[in-house]
Parts: sequence; structure tokens; C-alpha cells
Amino acid sequence: MAESQMISAIKDKNMTAIIFWLKTHHDAYRNRVEVTTTNGNQEINLTDEQKELLNKAIEMAALIPPKENSNE
Repeated sequence: MAESQMISAIKDKNMTAIIFWLKTHHDAYRNRVEVTTTNGNQEINLTDEQKELLNKAIEMAALIPPKENSNE
């Protein structure tokens, strides 16, 4: 029944329903973060600054909740 309602909303040009359907049924429209490296199997040691930048990027991508009591 819920899927039928979703299809009806899409037919009624409900943009929220359209976006939801695309993000949940088509890989090209999914939210994603891709991290690639050319280091092979070598261990990567990040500096504290690099770790902070990486954590900030992950927070901005909304993959983890922001830290409480942030000074930013």
C-alpha cells in the first residue's frame, strides 16, 4: 500500500517523492562518499591536521553526527 501511495505521489509530480524514489532505487542518485588511494597495501599515517580535516569532511557529508561542544 505504501508503494502504491509513493507511485501516486510521483504521478502527481511530488518532487520529494520523486527524489526519494530515485535515491532509493537507482545507484546514480544515491548519496555517497568515495575515498580512493594509490598507496597499495601500505599503511597510511595521517598527521593530526589531516585527521582533523578528514573528520570534518565526514561530518560535512553527514555520515557521523557533529561533535558536541565544538568551538567552530
